[in-house]
Amino acid sequence: MNDTQRMILTELKKEYDKNPAIKISKEKLLERTKISEPDLIDNIFLLEEDGKIECTWHRAKNRFWAKITSYGIDEAGLNSPEDREMQEKILKELKGRLERSPKNKYLSKFVLIDRLKISELEMDRNIEYLRGKKLVETRIARGIILIGLL
Repeated sequence: MNDTQRMILTELKKEYDKNPAIKISKEKLLERTKISEPDLIDNIFLLEEDGKIECTWHRAKNRFWAKITSYGIDEAGLNSPEDREMQEKILKELKGRLERSPKNKYLSKFVLIDRLKISELEMDRNIEYLRGKKLVETRIARGIILIGLL
């Protein structure tokens, strides 16, 4: 990974930490990184090809929106020790649920938030990371977000 790609991933991780569902536009990346447009686009293609980011392209207008993936977070070394610890706690809670009730592997997101004493944003960020690693899945039942092991 080159310095330009590391800079892009770092900016995308900053946005991910605020809201893991949001993608950042080409214009914002250009403004924040000060990378030339051709260099930015070249590196975005490479990062997307390697699975380190997800992109939505609007080729007719030469625009894109990007977000970092769990693989991009790992590649750039941006998964903090605190996040790794919380991810382990989430997996432990889900494994405990599966052991107690093999037929119902899901837990409500808000039950997990309450048990682990974390914010909804922290839960969303860590669940998105674990989903990207294909360790958990989410589904909605009767308006409740459920999280389960894969």
